[in-house]
Amino acid sequence: MPRTIEKKKYDIAWERKQQIARYLAKAEESLKQVYRSRSMRAVNDWWSTLKVLYFSIKTDCKETTKDEIESLFEEINEKIRNEDLNIQFKEIDKLHGKVNDARVNEAGMDIPTNITQTYGYNKKEIDEKEKNKGVDL
Repeated sequence: MPRTIEKKKYDIAWERKQQIARYLAKAEESLKQVYRSRSMRAVNDWWSTLKVLYFSIKTDCKETTKDEIESLFEEINEKIRNEDLNIQFKEIDKLHGKVNDARVNEAGMDIPTNITQTYGYNKKEIDEKEKNKGVDL
């Protein structure tokens, strides 16, 4: 007997915020790993995660900000390609900060990193669960 799957409506903007929050949390964790291990692999993971986060907010940014961020990406990318471990932490912090500033100030995505990941529910249902969480029946 085939199962029927109940289709739910999704709030696209909310789903996008969820996705960006996941990218942000992953980028923050990757940055911590760069500081802990100081290895090329950690830098590469951080760079690729931050690149994905940047591409998800790129359409909402100004042209000048895009140019600044992309030039910083290119500088660090050259060092990664040459496997040059002389990447300064101030360069990493500058790029990470620029992407976060663009995310908050220009894209308007000021999202906490600990946003709950719940799949299959829309925002209204999750808000009802949160509201009823403290109520004892």
